[in-house]
Amino acid sequence: MSVRCVKDLVEEPLSGTFTDTRDSHEYKFVKIGNQTWMAENLNYQTDNSRCYDADPDNCTLYGQLYTWADAVGKAETECGYDYSCVFDTLIQGVCPDGWHMPSRNEFAVLEEDVGGYGGKILKSTSGWHPWDSNGEIYGNGVDAVGFNGIPTGVWTRGEYGQSRDFAYVAVYWSATQSNAYNAHYMLLRDRSHSIERMSEYKDNYYSVRCVKNE
Repeated sequence: MSVRCVKDLVEEPLSGTFTDTRDSHEYKFVKIGNQTWMAENLNYQTDNSRCYDADPDNCTLYGQLYTWADAVGKAETECGYDYSCVFDTLIQGVCPDGWHMPSRNEFAVLEEDVGGYGGKILKSTSGWHPWDSNGEIYGNGVDAVGFNGIPTGVWTRGEYGQSRDFAYVAVYWSATQSNAYNAHYMLLRDRSHSIERMSEYKDNYYSVRCVKNE
């Protein structure tokens, strides 16, 4: 007879709200493991941020989309595409006072904290495109820890940039670049129960979730 131990999926999360003093916007937060995360996407407007499909209602519902340089609080000519920026300390970036941009390692800790099927655990319970894989339906998550990962889509780079993948992906910038052209991010997608951590062009526009300074 063998015994297999399984990590507890969820502890009762510590949650609440806080106010961004810059614009009086109120946000939900949730504590997952030893980290306190925003439980909704940042919606602080900058000179360079975008709304999905250029529709202000989408910013109200789903938050702003940011380039990597904008997310880390730097100019495109300082940290944008083809400019290298490496941060040795926590970087506040576009986040409210008392909060910071998550590093690649902090996303790794989040993934470890929620355990297997982390994407399903973090994804919202509605809004995701249903994906049928040989009779197994993917798409909506169970939002077991209150992260509420909503499928906001992205805005892609280049001369013919466009909004795309609404209801299919949620992409969150980290504060960690991979090289002068790309930066790391966390990805949730419709067709997977997993968390994916990858890197992509810095001049794409993705969502931001901030982590509370401890």
